[in-house]
Formats: sequence, structure tokens, C-alpha cells
Amino acid sequence: MKVMGIVNQKGGVAKTTTAQALAFGLNAKGYKVLMIDFDAQGSLTTSCGLTVTQEMSTAFEFLNLSVKLKDDFKNIVVNLREGLDIIPSDIRLEEANVALAGKPMRELYLSKAISSIASENYDYVIIDTNPSLSLLTFNVLCAVDEIIIPFKPEYQSVQGVRLLIQTVNELKALSDIKINGFLITIADLRRNSTKEAIDYLNDFAQSIGTKVYKSVIRQITAVADAPSAGKSIFEFKPQAAQDYLNFVEEFLTGGNK
Repeated sequence: MKVMGIVNQKGGVAKTTTAQALAFGLNAKGYKVLMIDFDAQGSLTTSCGLTVTQEMSTAFEFLNLSVKLKDDFKNIVVNLREGLDIIPSDIRLEEANVALAGKPMRELYLSKAISSIASENYDYVIIDTNPSLSLLTFNVLCAVDEIIIPFKPEYQSVQGVRLLIQTVNELKALSDIKINGFLITIADLRRNSTKEAIDYLNDFAQSIGTKVYKSVIRQITAVADAPSAGKSIFEFKPQAAQDYLNFVEEFLTGGNK
């Protein structure tokens, strides 16, 4: 079971769309996948057409921070299709930042929760993250095997990436986090500034010993509209999903086609 985090503290870089596309794409290839919505905004949850009710268990309960926790893991996950489940989220997850604050080893709660999942249940766990560097983010970074960093190619993205890499390096004492690579998203390839940002990212990735995916997610209206429709890009408009199909294939082959 491989645990992947889609991480960038900057909002608006297609983290949720990327997490969902990777999970649905892997599932279409025959893999058993669990998605964890680890953002209190619940974007991944609503993108899958789900509405969380007060009676439902969520990522907050999964962390074992609530007296309402149901012991049976089957009562926490929601099945979306054969071999594809999700642990949903809502605003209650924001309480975890407070609930965890005074606890020892507070960065490891998500890691412990994931370790309780039988490894034969899933091939991949894909975690969507909140747009900040909070205790929730630190929990994700300590729980994953690898992270993928969506990067919107613009000047404002550069400093955020540097800060994220600094945080990853600081947490390596708790977890041996590997940066799987950067994925360029929402790219308008007609602009010179986009090309300059991509050139910078390639140099930066090389300097820290990781890669930039060759697959580029172009700025396409259907990709932006799919989440509000409660569908993955593959379901919403398959003809607009080619960029993400390329990414999933590259992820599986490690870029060696």
C-alpha cells in the first residue's frame, strides 16, 4: 500500500482536481484506491458528489479525536465504485488543529490512523490537503510515502514552493518523506511568463533531486468545472481528460514509457 499526498500550501493550484484524477485514473487501471479528504473545506468530498451529514463519520473521526468515533473502519469510508473509496471531510476537521495542539507526537496521528488500515485493502491511498501549513498539513507530510506538488506556473508560486520544501526537510526527522515530483497545472502555454516559471521549476527540481512531470495540465474550462458538477474530469468530459490520463500513465511508469 503506497500513501501519496497532493500538497501545496497555496490555494488554487488544482490540488483537489489532481488528487481526484489520480485516484480515479489509478482505479480505472484496476488498482484499489482510498482517497482521504484532509481539507476542512471538503472540496474532494463535494467533487465526488457527496454531502456530509452530522451522522456521517469523517476524517476527523478517522483521526480518533472524537468520542463519536465508530470502531468499524467500514463505517468511516464511503464506497464510490468498485475498488474506490473515500474518507469524506467537512468543517469539523478544522477542530483537529485545536484538538491536536497539546498532544504529544501530534504530527503522527494521521500516520497512526492509516497504519490501522489493512494493507491488502488498498494499493494506493491518495490524500488531498488543505491550502496552508498547519498541523493538518504536518500530519499528512508525516503519513505519506511520497508527495506530488501541483505547481501553477506563475511568479507567486515560486516562494510558496521554497517554503514547502523547507518544511518537508524539517519534518524528515519524523518521517522519510520523498518528493515524487512537481506537476504543472492550470498552464497557459501561450504566455512567456508560464514558460519562464516552468524553466525555473525544472532548474529548482533538479537542484533538490526530484523531477517535473512531462505531462502538463493545461488551463481547460472543463477541468475547472468538473468539481462543481460533483464528478471527476473523466466522468464530466472525457475528451478534456487527456492531460490527466497522460499524468496517471507517467506516474505509473515513473516517466519511463
